[in-house]
Amino acid sequence: MKINDIIIEASDPLYHATYKPFLESIMKNGLGGSGAQTQWEDSKPGYVYLAKDPEVAVSHAEANEEVPDEYIDNIVVLKIDTNKLDPNNLEDDPNVQDDDSTLAYKGVIPISAIIINEDQNINEGWKQTLNNLAIAASLTIGSLGALTVKQAMDSPDFTTGQKQEIFRAADLPQSQLPPELSAVPKPRPDRLLVYEPLTNTSAEQTLLKAAESSGLKGLELAAFMAQMAHESENFSDMVEDSPNIKKYAGKLAKALGNKSVNDAKRFIGRGYIQLTGRWNYEWMQKSLGIDLTSSWSNAHKASNPDIAAKIAVEFWKQRVRPNVTDFSNTAEVTKPINSRLHGLKHRETRFAKLAKGLVVRR
Repeated sequence: MKINDIIIEASDPLYHATYKPFLESIMKNGLGGSGAQTQWEDSKPGYVYLAKDPEVAVSHAEANEEVPDEYIDNIVVLKIDTNKLDPNNLEDDPNVQDDDSTLAYKGVIPISAIIINEDQNINEGWKQTLNNLAIAASLTIGSLGALTVKQAMDSPDFTTGQKQEIFRAADLPQSQLPPELSAVPKPRPDRLLVYEPLTNTSAEQTLLKAAESSGLKGLELAAFMAQMAHESENFSDMVEDSPNIKKYAGKLAKALGNKSVNDAKRFIGRGYIQLTGRWNYEWMQKSLGIDLTSSWSNAHKASNPDIAAKIAVEFWKQRVRPNVTDFSNTAEVTKPINSRLHGLKHRETRFAKLAKGLVVRR
């Protein structure tokens, strides 16, 4: 293969080092696909950087300062089948001179070209999940049939939302959708859905009262309470356990608005929503007219259940509600709260329990 003086034997693979937390997205979207977050430090947008030697790929991943420290201990090398790449998209790496050890590929590398070496430290559960995700991704472009849909529907490695997306992509009759994946029915307008508590603790009741007073009801209320239950460990954890002060004062300082280590220590996660960072505390202070920033004791007010409930509701009304069209879709609800959808399965479980527990009263 010869492109712009790049010479690669057709049988020679290339390599890309990524991190385990990114694998699921890569196997759904392809390498460089939306949300895959696969580019090395200083990467040019729209390109995936590949190495001729796996150790070179690893060295680039280790040097990336844009990812959390723990990711560096979870590097995975992907082998790329060059026979499945568009040769016109392969270019010299513009970031280096007099060094042909790395190349740049413009566009998304398809899942079919990605091979995960068997000798890496990936347990069988992970391998099965990635295999299933590859099946699902292939399904969405119409290359597989109904049998694969059934396999995906039966797999424990997909969330309810993912299974629903796979089913929709397969364009099968609605009658074939398993009952447990059917959308939560919308309440009839002549009926009132009344919330049944998850824990029935005083902390939950305080939050519920504030939510209902602000107009949250039905499925939106269930979605709200489910998310807050997840963030606060079933309404029991109002102050963040073991906050990562180093990260809050370092890599995340700019995003959180922290100006010093003192800010990182003062504005740790508190309340039902686990409000974190100076910027968020100032935001809620301005929105609610409550001093949350002038002293440590005022910052700690965010863990008081009554104030924490006001913060959670205000956060929901400003950040979540405007970005959600279907409160029965937990992935859609989670994204404004946690863009990487961490803990989605647990959030879905809590929502399902609360949604099913809604009592119909005429």
